[in-house]
Amino acid sequence: MELTNALRTTGSIRDFTDEAVEDALLWSILDDARFAPSGGNRQAWRVIVVRDDALRRAVRDAYLDAWHDYVAHLLAGVIPFSPLASDDDRLAALAQRSAAEDRSRPDDFSERLNKAPVMLVVCANLEVLAATDRDLDRYQMVGGASIYPSCGAFFSQRERGNSLAS
Repeated sequence: MELTNALRTTGSIRDFTDEAVEDALLWSILDDARFAPSGGNRQAWRVIVVRDDALRRAVRDAYLDAWHDYVAHLLAGVIPFSPLASDDDRLAALAQRSAAEDRSRPDDFSERLNKAPVMLVVCANLEVLAATDRDLDRYQMVGGASIYPSCGAFFSQRERGNSLAS
């Protein structure tokens, strides 16, 4: 696949099918991801496969907490989690937290996150993560770039004619 095609066809996933995910497909996706480029070729990520219903709900609940903070920022007219936000911006967002819990995306994606048949929880291994901006006196953004390419591989199943996400 050409880079231009990959950039123009990679969507933001907001819905999931309820199809079971076979172990062979999951293994193939994870196997592809291990070849993704990373800073220092360290592959500083670990993936936790979550199939258990209770664990998927727990992941959803943890996500919902951050999601409600995100929505609260939007309701306050503040860029969510901006490192440049003022204390007043943060207070304005905090004041919107209860309203944010009542409002979510129109498709309730966040509330239905646990309905995906399998979750891949990607964790950065900070002991080996190559973060070239670690000593700068500013908001750090580079370290995560070492794991982003591997995450992109998780959506490569579309090229195989499978659809975990729609």
